[in-house]
Amino acid sequence: MKINIASVIRNEGAVKQFSGNVELGTFDFMGSTLEFKTPLCVEGAIHNIGGTLEISAHITGEYLTTCSRCGTEVKETLAAELFES
Repeated sequence: MKINIASVIRNEGAVKQFSGNVELGTFDFMGSTLEFKTPLCVEGAIHNIGGTLEISAHITGEYLTTCSRCGTEVKETLAAELFES
């Protein structure tokens, strides 16, 4: 996902809302394989506060993985908040 932030950088107090999808595919994480069959949904905003950019976003999606205890495939929901300044 690419976001044009030129107008936010130039204007103190500016806010840019954004939303989109991010494809992750399949990857290994801490010894488990996570398979994202659909893109993650990302919604958030970028704020210029006193010349400093702050980003906040809500990220949701679903992934498949294997239960480490019983070995069956399980579908899990991902819901995360992102904040960075």
